[in-house]
Amino acid sequence: MEIRPFIKEHGYLVFNDINNSLIGHQKDLSFIDDLEIDDCFTGVKENRPIICGGIIKYWQGCYEGWVIASHHINNYPIETARTIKKYTDYLIEKNNIHRLQTAVLHSFDDGHRFAKFLGMEPEGLMKKYDYMEQDYMRYARVS
Repeated sequence: MEIRPFIKEHGYLVFNDINNSLIGHQKDLSFIDDLEIDDCFTGVKENRPIICGGIIKYWQGCYEGWVIASHHINNYPIETARTIKKYTDYLIEKNNIHRLQTAVLHSFDDGHRFAKFLGMEPEGLMKKYDYMEQDYMRYARVS
């Protein structure tokens, strides 16, 4: 898997291929434009963006991690997981992160397993967290 710097066009391509049964139909995708920052990336396979992710700094040492994946991730599950794990570890070291946190849809079992694979632990339920008022779990990797 090739890693490229994230650009918003990658986000739009991946989001169009995402599993909308998890997140519903979102009309306003302008949030993708705000993700085009330093430590965000796109995983590309066969010249197709299949996953985007990165970290957003809250303050020194504390970051929010995010990932959006197309349905094509299912074609490369092990390679994608290893790539994200490697890149997450790299970003933690590069930015001297002592807390990396993320939100996982409460009903998304694969997301919970993946957060744990990345070394995160559940911290609590966030009720009505998204625009569809769905519940999420807060996960964090604290060192």
